[in-house]
Amino acid sequence: MPVSWHIDRINGRISMKKIKWLFVMMVFVTVGAVCIAFIVKNEKNKQAPIERYYEKNESEEDNEKDQTGETKKENQTDSNDFTERHSFQQGSIIYEFLSVDIVEETEIKTQTKYPAANFYDEVFPDSNYQATVRDWKTMVEEAPELKNIFESSFDYSYDEYEKIYDKYADIIKKNTYEAHPNTRYYFVHMRVTNTSDDKNRDVVMNELRTIVTNGNKKTSSINESICYFSSPQNIRGEERAQFFFWYNMAPGEVLECTVGFQVRDDWIYPSDQYVYAGFVSSEMYNQWVNPVLSKTVVPLYDLPQSE
Repeated sequence: MPVSWHIDRINGRISMKKIKWLFVMMVFVTVGAVCIAFIVKNEKNKQAPIERYYEKNESEEDNEKDQTGETKKENQTDSNDFTERHSFQQGSIIYEFLSVDIVEETEIKTQTKYPAANFYDEVFPDSNYQATVRDWKTMVEEAPELKNIFESSFDYSYDEYEKIYDKYADIIKKNTYEAHPNTRYYFVHMRVTNTSDDKNRDVVMNELRTIVTNGNKKTSSINESICYFSSPQNIRGEERAQFFFWYNMAPGEVLECTVGFQVRDDWIYPSDQYVYAGFVSSEMYNQWVNPVLSKTVVPLYDLPQSE
């Protein structure tokens, strides 16, 4: 029997072994890829809606750059994704943030969409009101180290932040005074749904907070600034004073309403500012993390304009 035949047979066996090994390797790679994809998806599901929103936006922006490096404009927003990042459920109540109308303070008394009767004080806000404000720029000029905690407070522990703050307390106090801050009013159209059978289910709209953060989400300000409610049930005397923003919902009721927030430019160190709204728990207050990461806080800055 020719030697070449043995060699060919041996080579054939080797080739078959190689094919088997390649097949086994391909199976392992495929299974591994599926497992990794499952893990990544599972981790994303653990993220708060706003975290997923930022991650998705950054990914889309990278993918949508054409050969010239210019970002393509989106003509359409996926409705399911939009609803997910602009809504949340707390207990048996679902809150959906649908659109926003931003009114400058110089126009608040001349506009006609939002009547004075639906403001808490039953009058239009004073366009020259006085409030405690800070001269951020002068503070930083006199104590440059303050800029670090003003711009990136969450890069520090609370104790580190407090130490630097206390170090320059006199400078901060000197540059804190009464003045009129630049102000805008955010009127947010909402849908509130009661999913329970409870006949006495109250929603308390003035528990909603506005949160202003900067571009890198490393500092923020939480504010009780609601001033307007389009659907009050308690409109007279002491009941208005205490329960104007309360609404008693019937089982399965869906309420479409507008709430208004006062938003000031001076709440955080001057920079790119992004406005959010939602419920901030006492636990979130105490965690020393940016509350915009909460599952019950949504962005207002990318809502469509109200009609």
